[in-house]
Amino acid sequence: MSDPVLIIPFAFPVFFIGMWLLVVTILSAVSGWKGIETRFPDRDDEVLATVRMASGFMRGVRMNNILTLTACRTGLRVGMWKLFAPFDRPFFVPWDQLGVERREAWFQKRAVLAFGAPPVGKLDISADLADRLAAAAQIRWPERTAFRSSPIVS
Repeated sequence: MSDPVLIIPFAFPVFFIGMWLLVVTILSAVSGWKGIETRFPDRDDEVLATVRMASGFMRGVRMNNILTLTACRTGLRVGMWKLFAPFDRPFFVPWDQLGVERREAWFQKRAVLAFGAPPVGKLDISADLADRLAAAAQIRWPERTAFRSSPIVS
């Protein structure tokens, strides 16, 4: 017979990895990432600017410092660290399919990016991050209002 104490060192990593995969899969489903990824598959394009370790909300799922937002010549690419989205791929939204709504909540200026018309998903990011993306995209950015120019992290 096997000693249960000897099984624990092997069982815990398997249990932990299984739980991790279950939790990130549930969070991905709740956020709506798969629906956006299906409608807007990733594609190659000329990169204008990349912002790594960005944060945002999708359907109440907080994504702290795990997003990568890339302003490209023809659209916006949104990706996530593979550790937190092992089964999800980045998606690419053309500029003409991107909507931006500015708002203020809890004394914070926010920008809600809507993907598609009608939207299949939304990403709530800080207004400063939206301004940085707008500065990189210039006239391609869907908003026609003035924005503050911020340095781009690349």
